[in-house]
Amino acid sequence: MTDIAVPAKPKFEIPLDLQAAPKVIEKHKGSDDDDILNAMVRAADGIAEASTSAKTAAEAILANEMAEPIKNVANARRRVKEISEAATKRLTDTRDRVDGAIARLEAATLPQLPKDMLGAVAAIQGMEVRAALRSMKPDDRLKMVREAVESGDAGFVSAVVNGSHVLTGMGKAELAVARDMWQRKWHGETLARVQRLRAAQTQLDRLSGLFTRWSSGILADKDAAVAAAEKSDELAAAAMAKPGSPKSAGEPRWDADVAST
Repeated sequence: MTDIAVPAKPKFEIPLDLQAAPKVIEKHKGSDDDDILNAMVRAADGIAEASTSAKTAAEAILANEMAEPIKNVANARRRVKEISEAATKRLTDTRDRVDGAIARLEAATLPQLPKDMLGAVAAIQGMEVRAALRSMKPDDRLKMVREAVESGDAGFVSAVVNGSHVLTGMGKAELAVARDMWQRKWHGETLARVQRLRAAQTQLDRLSGLFTRWSSGILADKDAAVAAAEKSDELAAAAMAKPGSPKSAGEPRWDADVAST
């Protein structure tokens, strides 16, 4: 078997972005304390800690002179994988929480029907609003929607943005403008918070991907060594198996051969 060169005391450099992961997310914080952003900062801190743990573990295991280098590589790779998978699980949990928070915040920025408006009345008004808009020219529609937004007529604007664009005659771009006008007029702070969360989420996803690529790649050039070590472990376990113990599917049944002679 060809010898595989494994440095006695290798060093793995952690990318600067992973080292400073919490600061990358913290820059998206607003003036107020934000529990969702704080959760992302903690997740980013977990990335930095996992990077350090993976580096420290890999270097320590590979520097173990009491074991064969080839076994050290297999053990180091196994430990780094455990650290990476645990960190990835925490990141996934955080992302699910962020996704849910953003969805709730965005829903809260849309116009809501007044609580005292009965369902039948709201339905009739919505039909009247959409029918009126459908018969107008685009400029006249935009003017009417803008007036409704400025006056805070949630029932009118709700009929526009929550209804089908086919019924209003408005294109998707027009509906997006109407929705944006309402959100900026009445929910500017919430909208700004959503934008900060999305920006931080994008950075967290980037850091997560960087961590995955780095942690899986620090020993990637030694795949052959790992495979050989794992095969060695299998052969050793087979050699030490007691007579009559269950055999693997690919292992000869020596006891059966003896019994048949």
